[in-house]
Amino acid sequence: MKRLILALVVGGALFTAAWGAAADITVNDGHVGAGSGTVSGYTVTNVHWVISGNQVTDVEFDISPDASTVNAKTNQEATWKSCSAPGSVGEWTCDLTDQGAQGVLSLAVVAAN
Repeated sequence: MKRLILALVVGGALFTAAWGAAADITVNDGHVGAGSGTVSGYTVTNVHWVISGNQVTDVEFDISPDASTVNAKTNQEATWKSCSAPGSVGEWTCDLTDQGAQGVLSLAVVAAN
């Protein structure tokens, strides 16, 4: 009987401590909601592969509408490469020097403005 009473006392103390800790959690005021908007894509044109020997060194392309951030990769297993816009608006270049010509299976481009 003493064990039962001791177990109830310990269990009650643990429950009270947990309840007190949970009661101390606060949530700051904020905003939530739902809405709708138009999401449109980008068009990639004028793709040009730069090859030196058997090495693909770069890929150059135009993207429209203009974007502020562009990344590309050449196949599903490849890592995304940051691209730069050294020329006029909409022209982008991506450095691919770590991939051989055999590694180029496709071109995937992601862009954001």
